[in-house]
Amino acid sequence: SDLNEFERLIDLNAPMTLRDNVVYVPGYQGFLTAVEAFTGQVLWQKEISSFQQATNVDKTLFITDSDSNLIALEASSGDRRWQSEQLLYRRTSAPVHLGNTVLLTDLEGKLYALSAETAQVLAREKAGKAPVTLIATSKFVLTQDTKGKLIRWDLITQD
Repeated sequence: SDLNEFERLIDLNAPMTLRDNVVYVPGYQGFLTAVEAFTGQVLWQKEISSFQQATNVDKTLFITDSDSNLIALEASSGDRRWQSEQLLYRRTSAPVHLGNTVLLTDLEGKLYALSAETAQVLAREKAGKAPVTLIATSKFVLTQDTKGKLIRWDLITQD
């Protein structure tokens, strides 16, 4: 067939992520694929099933798989830096990044803050009635629950 690797990708039901001319394409029951944006050349492909968008920060790609494992990958190669199974089967949201923290929500409407370096859970708070939408800015995080309750979360770091 005349289809390239990118055109053969199936089960694409999550938003893609674009950073530094690379498109990161999650696939449910499939692979996470890094594709060069201009040529369509597949740079790497890893067997990670996900229906969530990846987040790319400072050469690290964060993604939750279909079992809610949070995975940190080297963005250039797809090699795993770490994997956290602390939220296994919690039906977590796509991760967002703020400072040195990765944040996500779960099926009960809880907001989790994990260290981007070690995956240690730094905080866990009730954010509202699930599902909770999570939006990160450069300075704070917003959550909105299914009833419309909007909360601003500021991260306080301790030295």
